[in-house]
Amino acid sequence: MVSETEYLVDLLESNWIDAINALKTTGGNGSIADVHAVKPIIMDIRSFTSGKTVDAQGRTKGGNRINTASKKEAAIDGVIYSRDVIVVMETGNSVEYPTLAWDIRNETYNMSISVRTRQDDRILNDNTRISPQGTFGVERIQSLYLLVRYIVEQKRRGWLKTGSQIYENVNYIMLGDRTESNDKKNRIFGYKINVVMKKLAKPVGC
Repeated sequence: MVSETEYLVDLLESNWIDAINALKTTGGNGSIADVHAVKPIIMDIRSFTSGKTVDAQGRTKGGNRINTASKKEAAIDGVIYSRDVIVVMETGNSVEYPTLAWDIRNETYNMSISVRTRQDDRILNDNTRISPQGTFGVERIQSLYLLVRYIVEQKRRGWLKTGSQIYENVNYIMLGDRTESNDKKNRIFGYKINVVMKKLAKPVGC
């Protein structure tokens, strides 16, 4: 068993590349530009991993501080890895007992997905350099949102991660409201996305 936060991190991680292939301009439906078809850092807010630790692609991960600045975005085995950050957390949980016998419960989990990108002077995978006064940050944060939305909507009735069993008994996932969370001083663009997850008819005592 994994926590609901770990579940949502795993859902995004495991389905991100498929979402890129579905939405990018080359080979996809054209919803996002190829320069924004990137794999960000996706993490659980509760991670105690030091910010100095790096992942398999050499990117900083974990801790309270993450270096989102980047000199160049390059493809590794066909995947473009960026220093954009997605942080997943649980913001609330409620339980209801829908039967007279109170022998089953429905569980609702309110989740938050925080998406961040920085408008710096990095060189993109098409070898163009970002202009500090351009629209890169706006376009990149919108593209990351579209990728998150695609994954959640595709798995809205539960995720068959392996075989035909719904993974972790999450029966449905619903995208909620979105708010901006920007820091113009540091040229950081952000979205906070609310997601609702439900587990239905769980036996009491389990």
